[in-house]
Amino acid sequence: MTQAAAALILLFSTYSAFAAENAWDVLERFGLTGVWSASCAKPATPKSFRTIFAKGADRQAIREIDYGAGFPIRLTIVESAQMISPLKLRIRVRNTDPNWGPTNNVVHEAVLIKENNAQEVVRIRVIESILNDGTVLVQDGILKSIGKPGFWDYKCRSAMS
Repeated sequence: MTQAAAALILLFSTYSAFAAENAWDVLERFGLTGVWSASCAKPATPKSFRTIFAKGADRQAIREIDYGAGFPIRLTIVESAQMISPLKLRIRVRNTDPNWGPTNNVVHEAVLIKENNAQEVVRIRVIESILNDGTVLVQDGILKSIGKPGFWDYKCRSAMS
């Protein structure tokens, strides 16, 4: 077998493995599954909420937002996830819960970066974010609403599923 043929076989076998990945598989490979927050030591609040990436039915990736006591957890479906590099992830989510009110069914696309050490992901941050109507929420790591860098989220615990 020639080197070119061997390289093609390796390329196609790698492609088919990644092509079969669903969003949950990509989130697991990236290290995003579990509970994330800017402050794991304090209870969830509307300003310091928890983002939970969990596995739903049929290995579907879901994202839940926990705003704390007195607020319903809001469900979002992860429609797609793609690793751009080992430290960057592109994610597309759709609000799928009546508790979102007027923003139910809104699609949100974002790029996240992560920092990690040898054992685990240390923290993540959104560096790009846009809604399906074209509204830019984060650009070049800057939250448009306040003109400052976005916050880092830390892993509070691993996924339960």
